[in-house]
Amino acid sequence: MPGAVNLGALDRAGIIREQLECQVHCMPSDPPGIGTQTHGLLQMECAAAGCALVLSNIEAFPEVFGDAAIILPVVGRYEPSLERRITAQDYAEVVVELMQDSSKWEEASRKARALAECNTWSIVVDRWETMLEKVMEGVKVG
Repeated sequence: MPGAVNLGALDRAGIIREQLECQVHCMPSDPPGIGTQTHGLLQMECAAAGCALVLSNIEAFPEVFGDAAIILPVVGRYEPSLERRITAQDYAEVVVELMQDSSKWEEASRKARALAECNTWSIVVDRWETMLEKVMEGVKVG
């Protein structure tokens, strides 16, 4: 693709540098199996960097990111409200709109960043520990 650059393998500092330069993180994800996309760590890192998020409505994305992301159906899925299947063009149009309308991008970026600020690593670990404790309470040993 003209203008696309393959950066190759990046160290952690390089990844953070690229995330901070990015304005939109678009993930039209269709994971290979159930439970393979349960948290969205990369998406949360991008949110912390102030990227506007455009994500698919698969697995944890709607629950974790909610109104802090633009959530679209998975590419190839039928969307009854549009009376057609979703295509990559639908995602591209949302990204272009965000890039052309600075007020929409600023709002999306602000929402993503605010969500990330409420989901620090220590808060996420506490939530997982609480959830796992509740699960273990329901498990009988022996």
